[in-house]
Amino acid sequence: MKDSVAQNARILWDYHRLGMPVEPADAIVGLGSYDLRVADRCAELWKAGTAGLIVFSGARGNWTRGLDQTEAALFTSRALSLGVPDQAVLQEDRSTNLGQNVALTRDLLERQGRPRGRLLLVTKPNTERRALATALKVWPEARWRVTSPGTRLEGPYAAGRSFDDLADEMAGDLERILKYPELGFQVEQEVPSAVLDAFEALKAAGYVRHLMKP
Repeated sequence: MKDSVAQNARILWDYHRLGMPVEPADAIVGLGSYDLRVADRCAELWKAGTAGLIVFSGARGNWTRGLDQTEAALFTSRALSLGVPDQAVLQEDRSTNLGQNVALTRDLLERQGRPRGRLLLVTKPNTERRALATALKVWPEARWRVTSPGTRLEGPYAAGRSFDDLADEMAGDLERILKYPELGFQVEQEVPSAVLDAFEALKAAGYVRHLMKP
């Protein structure tokens, strides 16, 4: 890996990760993905008493189309194996993008009559900013916080993943942060010039697999 690629990836990583402090919540919303460490973080937060309920949200997405189970089901199994009781978990297993994660979780909590004023999103570090920007757009009435596992840019990576996969994903998420507000999918985010420069450099280096389709 070239030093310049690593430096630009670090700039995007630090931008995507918000590092918000955790506060007590009515529910923990675990956003499904390829990374089971998100489920581990949800279980950790539940055990710490952050919230009495976890909602795992996700069918299959860009990175998980080949799974036999939904992301929500896999994350639930992981949390149960870590000692979270079945009655503390709800599954939303129809969503295929962040907007649906939020909207369908809202619908599920409303149907269940669950408190939903304070919600804690749990996602990958490199998805924190986009997940929060989406939640604030789709469900602005809720009080949102976001957190993630303590994983590092340098690895270790989730099973079957690599640095190149992560750099591709971060470039794609940055593009969506830039373009999704005008499409009505997210609230607008300030993007510093250094982040834009790093994004362009990663694209020039070939990290384009997760960019939006024309």
